[in-house]
Amino acid sequence: MLVLMSSKNKSYKLTCLVSPLFDAKEIGGVIEKIEKWIKKEDGKIIERVKTEEVVRKRLSYPIKKNWEAFYATFIFSLAQDKIKDLQEWLDNSEDIIRTMITIKKKEKPRSSKKILKEGLESKIIDKIEPLLDLEKEQLEVKEPEPEKKKKPAKKAKVSLDELEKS
Repeated sequence: MLVLMSSKNKSYKLTCLVSPLFDAKEIGGVIEKIEKWIKKEDGKIIERVKTEEVVRKRLSYPIKKNWEAFYATFIFSLAQDKIKDLQEWLDNSEDIIRTMITIKKKEKPRSSKKILKEGLESKIIDKIEPLLDLEKEQLEVKEPEPEKKKKPAKKAKVSLDELEKS
């Protein structure tokens, strides 16, 4: 059975950890190499990471004997059959210690119920509250009285003599 992959470009999100051996200024060169590879394979960069936004963070466990790394994220479109090549190229790169490529899902339009609910909670509340205060005054809302505990009826005391007689 022959399976043909379509060459239709999908949107992907690439998150990579760049080696901490670089300076913050040298990270731009690594980002440029990744972008050039994507463009060389007829891909398109949708959202680019700015060099100023690349942050050095401490890792929760060591990766390739590194406790720190620079985080960089790209959103790009590329043919499906080129993703495996990109992954192999990134794995063979000494500058990058870990990568994760995920399919970027299209954002679904929010349902009107959620929009209405949020709208009521945040925007219209100011207009509703004064009306509610007027209604309370007109209707004279009474709070329910707490139930009183009924005391048990007092039992007559029985003496020992009465008990012995029975």
